Formats: sequence, C-alpha cells, structure tokens
Amino acid sequence: MNIFQIISTILLSLFYMMYFINICRMKIKQIHFFSLGKKKEFKKTMIIERILIVSCIITLMIQIYSIIINENTYIMNLPNWIRIGGLIILFLGNMMFLFSLITMKDNLKIGIYEKEEVKLIDYGIYSFSRNPYYLGFYLLYIGFIIVFPNVLNIIFSIISIVFISKEIKQEEGFLFEKLNDTYIDYKNKVNRYITLYKKKNKSL
Repeated sequence: MNIFQIISTILLSLFYMMYFINICRMKIKQIHFFSLGKKKEFKKTMIIERILIVSCIITLMIQIYSIIINENTYIMNLPNWIRIGGLIILFLGNMMFLFSLITMKDNLKIGIYEKEEVKLIDYGIYSFSRNPYYLGFYLLYIGFIIVFPNVLNIIFSIISIVFISKEIKQEEGFLFEKLNDTYIDYKNKVNRYITLYKKKNKSL
C-alpha cells in the first residue's frame, strides 16, 4: 500500500468508527435518533431517505474498493500535491463530523421525526454551519474523489451528495414548521454549510 492508501484507510476508519460508536452510545441510552427511510407522512420524503441510505452504503463499499484497486482504473492522473489536498479535505471532514457529534451530544437526530419535539442547537460548530454533520460526509466524499478518481467512486459520491442535499432541504423545511421564527432567525445568521462572516438580515 502507498501513502495515499494508508492515510485514506485510517481517515475512513476513524470517520465510520465515530459514526458507529455514536450509534451504539445512543442505543445504550435508548435514544431514538435515526429515522431515515422509516414511514413518513409524505411518501416523497421516505423515498428520498431510502435512496440516500442505499447510495451511502454503496458509496462506502466503493470507497473501500477504491483504496484496494490499482491506479490504472483512475480516469485522470492527478499530481501528488492535488491528492495530498484530497487527504486534507478528508481530515477536515473527520473534524467537522467529530465537532458536530460533540456539540449535538444526545440531541442528534438523523432524518425527520414528525411527532417529536425539536430542540435547536445554535452554538459550537452549529454557529458556523447549519449542517456540519452532513458537511462532514460531503468533505469525505469530495476528498475521496480527489484521492481516488475512478468512475464508480465519482458517480456514487456525487449521487450521495445530491441526495444528502435533498435530505438537508427536507429537514430544514421540517425545522421551519416546528420552530418558525426561531429557525428563521438562526437561518438568517448561519449559512447552510459554512459561515465565514456573520450575516445581517439575509435569508438563504
């Protein structure tokens, strides 16, 4: 294995280790936090969530496959300095994901809980991004595309990113319905993905 395969394996393992440790922690505490793909009032929402689950699982399998396969499968020969940039993006994805888990703690909800009360978290990493949890996945996928630019990795990473963006819009619409002016105020201050400066009375 070369240095790109080794570092990518470590970062990918750390990312999903955090993911599954959090799942186990929430289950031990009997906290229901994952509702993706479960029965919803609106069928379109359920369909999008189920496609998202399938695409993310396939993308993970392809990421593992991408680490193993030969470089001759790449559709372009990127210079090492660009691929190093991809590793940095992977690392940033891990950090974004970690900080979102630390900030949310037991308040993390994945998917739409139509009948449950919603609590807005607007501090920590959530004071700079409305969706740092999903942004962590974006950075993971983008980093992998740069480090391992094979056709399958590119296609399924893009599909996963598209359906994550659809899920984000659905969840934000749900938060608006639940929190109304409170969420509008938060939305006016913090961008959907990253806020480099505080906004003034501007809605996305």
